[in-house]
Order: sequence, then C-alpha cells, then structure tokens
Amino acid sequence: MGAGGAPGSPPPATSISLSNTATLWTARSGTLTLSQAITGGGSLEVANTSTGITTLTTTDKAYTGATVVTSGILNATAAITASTSIQINSGASLELGAAQRIFDSAAISLVNGGTFNTKGFGETVGTLTLTGENNIIDLANGASVLRFANSSGQVWGSSVNILNWTGTATTGGGTDQVIFGSNNTGLTNGQLASIFFVNPFGDGNTYDAQWGSGLNGEIVPGAIIPEPSALL
Repeated sequence: MGAGGAPGSPPPATSISLSNTATLWTARSGTLTLSQAITGGGSLEVANTSTGITTLTTTDKAYTGATVVTSGILNATAAITASTSIQINSGASLELGAAQRIFDSAAISLVNGGTFNTKGFGETVGTLTLTGENNIIDLANGASVLRFANSSGQVWGSSVNILNWTGTATTGGGTDQVIFGSNNTGLTNGQLASIFFVNPFGDGNTYDAQWGSGLNGEIVPGAIIPEPSALL
C-alpha cells in the first residue's frame, strides 16, 4: 500500500476484501495504520523500510492467507484471527500490541534473523520453525507467557535467542514463560540445543535451554555457554 514516508491510513470505513490470489502489500518508511476490516483468502505482506511500521488497529483482521513480514515492523494491536502462517524475515519484526493477537493455530516461521516481539504480552500460537541464524524471541517488559504448539515435527535449520526473559529458574512458572506443547516432548533434543537465553539473570552471560522441572513444556535457562576465549 503505497511507497512513501508520511504517516497515513486508508479511509477507516473502507473494508478490504482480498481474493485468494491477492496480496495486500505495504511499503512505508513512516507509519501506516490499517483500522478497517481485512477479509478474504488473500495474504498480507509488510515490506517497509527499517523504520516503517504497519499497525493493525480497531477491527480484527480475518483474512486467511499468509502473513509475511519481509522488512520493517508489523504491529498487531488488532487481532490477526485467521491467518494460519506468519513468516518474519531477516531484520523484520512482528510486535504484539495486546495479549492474544495471533490465531492460535498460526505457524510461526523465523528466517535469518527475524524477531517475534511479544512486547510483554501473553500469546498462544502454532508451531515454530527456524531458518538461518540470529533469530530472536523478545519477551520485552511485562509478563509474557508465550505458548507454542508441539514443534518437534518441524525442521529447524538454525538457532533462536530469547531476550528479556525474567522467569523462574529450574522450575519455571514465573513472570515470563516460553512453552512448547504440554510436556518435554514438545521439542527434540536437537531443537532444545538450538535455543539460547541471553542475559536472563543480569550477569551478562548466555545460557542454553533445558526443560523446566515441572515437565509441562516450559523451557528455562540451563548452563552458561562459555565465551570462545574460555575454550582456548
């Protein structure tokens, strides 16, 4: 929707209906606000500049096609109620504007450094897939209980860093929680080894991931990852 820098939005009374092959495409360096209903079988692609923000507000968005954040930021203040797949690419970010904004069965894919930022809100989504390095789950400030479906059947070709976790060590169940499925089969051992908690205790260290002792699918920081110099 328009290449340009000025903030703006289409007329709020104008609903947008996407055919099955259509893509609503935004390319902004400023802020674009979409407050109207978005329906149909088409997709939404955000291809903003690094400073561009597409904000979904007011009316929930019920389109059933894919959601792709190619670049820039997609802020979901209104809910994305029917899109079954959300892909976040290198340098791009999906940010929640409130709790439970994403369709509960939506598969999340982080690609080559994509960021899923909960902004401190809780969320339930489908499976998680990782491609490439430097992917990020940012729990921000607040109380984020982030629930993924059992992802053990998904292909992970990379790693993900969890930022701003302030949960409870060992047992889990704290302020912030990241959960896969309902028990310790929600990830394979290889997937678990691909998750890192960055500075979770304010000591500047990065930790690997382990299952919380409650074995309810929650992961918590495990052992400190040694600095490369410590291995020489």
